Amino acid sequence: MKQIACLGDSNTWGYDPRDLLDNRYPAEIRWTDRLAAAKCVRVFNFGHNGLRAAQDGFHEELARELASVQPLELATVMLGTNDVANGWNASEAAAHLEKLLRRLLREAPAEKILLLSPVPLCPGAWVAGPREIAESEALAGRCRALAAKLGTRFADAGEWGIPLCFDGIHITEEGHRIFAERIAELI
Repeated sequence: MKQIACLGDSNTWGYDPRDLLDNRYPAEIRWTDRLAAAKCVRVFNFGHNGLRAAQDGFHEELARELASVQPLELATVMLGTNDVANGWNASEAAAHLEKLLRRLLREAPAEKILLLSPVPLCPGAWVAGPREIAESEALAGRCRALAAKLGTRFADAGEWGIPLCFDGIHITEEGHRIFAERIAELI
């Protein structure tokens, strides 16, 4: 059975912002579990709530998680949302993503890594304002250039029409369905 590692933040983990206990969507909603069911693959969800690309100390943990999945068919990496939502600009987020990807490339060949540019932020309860939205939109171009530089695969989730929740950050249930379908097309 093919094995896929999904590294990322709360949108990979499956966080449900409607849940006051900080729980995640049920498995049948989360894009990672939908992907596993649709493609008959084993998916390892290495999403971490609140994770930023700028958390350099976390890079080793992500590398260990990636290395634990062998044989590896594909590793998706989607980070940057929390960076720009917390004041970093797209260039800074991409610089930290590059450091992470260079570390991950010691565990997997470039052709097995799919860098995903996150869905851009939209106005919402957890989004400070237009600057953060603009930086999240600019992140796609930075990720595209980074993938070309390092030789990884690339996809821009901002082009997929993914709806976000009231908070302006997290993927809706419908968004998880769309996201899973689009990733399945790329496998």
